[in-house]
Amino acid sequence: MSLFHNKKERPPFGVMTLAMGEYYQDLALVLLESLRRYMPDLKVAVVTDNNEEKLSEYFDYVIPLDLAHGTTLKQKLFLNDYSPFAKTMFIDADTIALRSFQDFIDQLIDGEYPFTSNLVNWSPTRNQKSGWVLDPILLEKKTGFKDFCCPHGGLYFWDQEKGQKWFLLAREFYEKFDETYGLKNETDHGYNEEIAFGCAIISFKEQNGFDYYFPPNGNLMTTSYHSRMKRNVFGDLVVRRKESFIRKENPSLFHFFHNNTKKPLYQSIKKKAFTNLPSIKVYNK
Repeated sequence: MSLFHNKKERPPFGVMTLAMGEYYQDLALVLLESLRRYMPDLKVAVVTDNNEEKLSEYFDYVIPLDLAHGTTLKQKLFLNDYSPFAKTMFIDADTIALRSFQDFIDQLIDGEYPFTSNLVNWSPTRNQKSGWVLDPILLEKKTGFKDFCCPHGGLYFWDQEKGQKWFLLAREFYEKFDETYGLKNETDHGYNEEIAFGCAIISFKEQNGFDYYFPPNGNLMTTSYHSRMKRNVFGDLVVRRKESFIRKENPSLFHFFHNNTKKPLYQSIKKKAFTNLPSIKVYNK
């Protein structure tokens, strides 16, 4: 059940992130600082299991985590229950904003997008190369899906009213997952929520013939494992694969992925962000 029962009380749009544990709480603050830098009026919420008083100094909404929902990945299947906004963009905490993407947000607010993600690509199920899919043949056999869609779990968008059924169906799929699906099940993380959301997206496409996707806006988010780190430029592109790729890769959000947040590049960004944190409080109140 949602923490926000009266839809009239909901702000029309906001960004939300998830921070389980002190390390991710620090990452969430770095993400917040980068968002405030370029979009100071943006409403930002954090779902967390600790340090709520500390985070409330900076975030517009600090929402207690319900541990009954399970691991970090499974928690994402319940993001709709946490959101205080009418329309929400979820961004992984191990991400930084490189520039404003208000124009993109305006398209989302004005558009009819019940649920979508970044980089929603389709390919034959048996060709799935995700590390979370151990046996794509089993996945195809169990689901009956000839084509598969695996969304990017670092960024989700949904309409609180229209997107409910995507979350509910994704949870249903997740609860069915076992070894017969050919999926990886990590002890600390469980199954990947992206696969469950992918199954929901496919199911709705089969029903109405339309898969929901972000409006075209270049590359909204780039993830570190798709690129090679070369530069330390905060406020501009942090990552390039090669110089000729600069003109093609122009993301507004850079997803470091957890392991890369411990490397010197991210740590230097974190140091700058924490230096700036006291100055962003004025935007919250």
